[in-house]
Amino acid sequence: MKERTPTQKLKRYKRISRLCFAGEFVSTATPFVALGIANYDKYFVQYNGTKMSIACFLAMAVMGLAVWLVAKKKFTNSFITLVLGWATFTIIFYLLGEIITDLAFIMACGLLGIMGAAGLDIGSKSALKKAEEVQKGINKAKEEMIADEYKEEKKYKIKVK
Repeated sequence: MKERTPTQKLKRYKRISRLCFAGEFVSTATPFVALGIANYDKYFVQYNGTKMSIACFLAMAVMGLAVWLVAKKKFTNSFITLVLGWATFTIIFYLLGEIITDLAFIMACGLLGIMGAAGLDIGSKSALKKAEEVQKGINKAKEEMIADEYKEEKKYKIKVK
């Protein structure tokens, strides 16, 4: 094999350096991708037209943080760190936004249910109050009937004497 010239050696080492640099990011993301492939049925379910689950969103968020931390280590005091960090957190909040939107819709439906329950509670208390008034009337009528019966009874006893 022919010995390389210094220029060829320089290009070769720069190429190896760039490949290793890219490999750091690939090696950071690979476990998350492998986990996603291994748990495909669990992580990628039909959800609102998108095939993802909460676990997948969280795994992608953690992967983004890991890539950002590697970039931060490599590019200390560099603008690329800010760009990668900003992009990572933008994606995280976007993904969490999907979850929060669904949660807000669920809570809005719950609010409608609670408002309906409050209306039914007001109706129940109103009906109970009317029932108590009717019961008082019935009790009063029973007392009057007993009093009338007693008066009748006394009337007959008086006539007998």
